[in-house]
Amino acid sequence: MPDTPYSNREIDKRFEGIDEKLDLILTQTTRHNGRLSKIERALLLAFGLIVGIGLKELGPVLSLIL
Repeated sequence: MPDTPYSNREIDKRFEGIDEKLDLILTQTTRHNGRLSKIERALLLAFGLIVGIGLKELGPVLSLIL
């Protein structure tokens, strides 16, 4: 910490830098979450298709058991 207090201009510059970095982090996080969401949707669709095909094939077997 410096011995002299910061001027208002120095404080404003520091906060502007922090705001820019936070905006960048927010943008990157939003983009990442958007991509992750698309991947999750694709995996859910693939899982649903696999389960659907499996149930179709196991339908006669399940009807015999139940």
